[in-house]
Amino acid sequence: MMNRFCFPIEELPSGGALTLGGKAENIRKLSAVPGIRIPRTWVLDARALLCFLRANFTAREYGRLVQDYFRSDLRAPFFATLAHASWPEDLEKEILQSIPRKGLLIVRSSGTCEDSAGTSLAGHYESIVTPTDPKELLFTIKSCWLVGLRVYLDHIYRRNSARPWRKVAEDAFSSIALVFQELVDAAKSGIYFSRSPVHPDRECLVANWGTCHACVDGKMASDLYVLHKGEVESRSLRHKFEMTICETTGKSYIPGEEIETSIGRTQVHLPYGSYLYSVRVPVPYDRRAVLSGSEVQELHTAAMRIREEMGYEIDMEWSFSAEGLFILQVRPITTRPPETAAAQNQTGFMTASPGIGKGPVKIVLSPDDICKVEEGDVIAVSATDPDFMPILYRASAIVAEDGSPLCHTAIVARELKIPCILGVSGATSGVLTEGETIIVDANSGRILREESGEMTAPPAPARNNVIYDVAHLDLPDVPTEPVIAASALLYGFYMESDWSDPSVGAISAFAERLKRRHGLSGMRVHWDLNDHRNAGIEQDQRLLDLKALFKKGGV
Repeated sequence: MMNRFCFPIEELPSGGALTLGGKAENIRKLSAVPGIRIPRTWVLDARALLCFLRANFTAREYGRLVQDYFRSDLRAPFFATLAHASWPEDLEKEILQSIPRKGLLIVRSSGTCEDSAGTSLAGHYESIVTPTDPKELLFTIKSCWLVGLRVYLDHIYRRNSARPWRKVAEDAFSSIALVFQELVDAAKSGIYFSRSPVHPDRECLVANWGTCHACVDGKMASDLYVLHKGEVESRSLRHKFEMTICETTGKSYIPGEEIETSIGRTQVHLPYGSYLYSVRVPVPYDRRAVLSGSEVQELHTAAMRIREEMGYEIDMEWSFSAEGLFILQVRPITTRPPETAAAQNQTGFMTASPGIGKGPVKIVLSPDDICKVEEGDVIAVSATDPDFMPILYRASAIVAEDGSPLCHTAIVARELKIPCILGVSGATSGVLTEGETIIVDANSGRILREESGEMTAPPAPARNNVIYDVAHLDLPDVPTEPVIAASALLYGFYMESDWSDPSVGAISAFAERLKRRHGLSGMRVHWDLNDHRNAGIEQDQRLLDLKALFKKGGV
């Protein structure tokens, strides 16, 4: 007997994309492909959100809510009102009874306009890791709903607001299904395109150790493989300095803590997200190819089988665990294939999305910089995620320090037809100047300054943003005591305290607790906070004069 709103993927009816969303419909099809294994999956019908809202508001009230969304001064109250709305008892009970109370889940938005043959909306929606604890799970569902509403209203209705607000509201509030998947304890992960977006008539894939987050976000180096009819034509093996892991037991790691991973013992870097951490790739795996030849062939075989069943070219997210290959999700490739190979000139810049864009540079360190970005600006970023979408809509071109042709920045740029170049080291930390006008020629992989001509960039800086054995720190005088990077200490404080007291005294007290907890009585702090590549903490750094605490190398 099927539940009203929440049920396992194997019980989904065929052709249910109207209320189950494109992602859920594709995973349903994927689960029926012979020889393909997916994680255990459940789906929450898109009508659940409308049920949730109707239990809290009248039709007139939620019509007014959506109308308010398009006023910048009322957008924050719109989100706050929905976030504080109460759960209908029946809906809450059904969700909690349908989802097993075990381990971690990844909750993915499944928009009714997402992952279709006509438009993929790739990179717009959110995926959040959560435990199955009732309070955490229900909070995550609300968070995914709110991101989905932002996408739907911004993308679908911003230019079509003449419709009655009640009708707009009902359409928006029934547009977001959710997918719940058991988290795969991945040893290696990546993305596979059955038709390369930058190599004509080829397939391509990227791979890194650990979970798929590093490859999807493009914030960490990954190996790139180009295939022709299933055979590896070329591969670019990168120095994979970091990888992402999930902590499934609920333990909180401290930056620098020694842990065991599926490929060996290593040190924790920084919290990467809820229940996610970036860690150093153990030596010698950091310079070793992620995939064996047989694994590449297994991925190719799976991709071709899925493409045949689906009837279109696919973008496939995958992980290998101790149990073998899991396919996490697939979507259609909706962008046109290239006619010529992606350009890469002597600077090493790579075209992710073709075209030519011109405009003043805006350096975007976090989504908080949305207010300074205007229509037609060229945005310089380290990497992007779904929170950057309102900024990307305004860009005439994108210049990114990190990423691969299959990462979030590249996929969104192609979807929105924005010229985009990757691999521009230092783009956010001095190579480009805020406000200067540049031309991004992504057809030839060049960046041009109006006055000085073609731009070149320095090599990528070393990233010492974590506790290491002393030998791994590039310090002029090698100390004998333990060393922690300032960014790691700051981020560790942020995660433990929820930033409730961001004072120098509170951070100093945290540093002392860290010393006592791990027996690091002589710990010094290595100043690395001028490195803007430490994504996610730049805005917080401006709140404090941290040099008063860290003093360029010691507490």
